[in-house]
Amino acid sequence: MLKGAEGLCLTATCLLLAFSLGLAVEELKFYFPYAPIIYALLTFLCLGAALGWTLFQFLRRMSRERAALYVENQQ
Repeated sequence: MLKGAEGLCLTATCLLLAFSLGLAVEELKFYFPYAPIIYALLTFLCLGAALGWTLFQFLRRMSRERAALYVENQQ
């Protein structure tokens, strides 16, 4: 569960960076005409990776050994 929360924070950070860099890319469009396309692809890949990792952490099953160790450490 903790890794899933980490993933949500990572995704939120990626979104904030993507939005803040969007304005800079608009200004660079004159000098680098393909900057918005490259920016969109890189943003899509980063967000896709972060969301994929988060979903994997939320949806994966914990092995019995790992669950037992987790319960043991909680006590």
